[in-house]
Amino acid sequence: MYSRYENDECVIIFLYVDDMLIFCTCDDIVFKTNFFLGSKFEMKDVGETSVIIRVKIIRKGESILLSQKNTMRNFLRSLVTIVSNPYDANSKLKKNIGESIS
Repeated sequence: MYSRYENDECVIIFLYVDDMLIFCTCDDIVFKTNFFLGSKFEMKDVGETSVIIRVKIIRKGESILLSQKNTMRNFLRSLVTIVSNPYDANSKLKKNIGESIS
């Protein structure tokens, strides 16, 4: 994570392997940051992201929500093991007419 604060402006850059997120206080700073980094490194701007490192990014007005719902759902599914039922579905059940065992 890299950050720069100057006057009332702020830019925060998160790098992960070959992915980068840029958070800024205004769109003009995003443009300037992209222009500067593009002059120093080969990079492609793919616009706003919706997912990074399995974290979903949701914009709601002025807020940004981070969600790992799908990651957790997939993790929980991986814990579930499906087994066959040993009960023969074709067998006929009869009412117990004797004494209870328990």
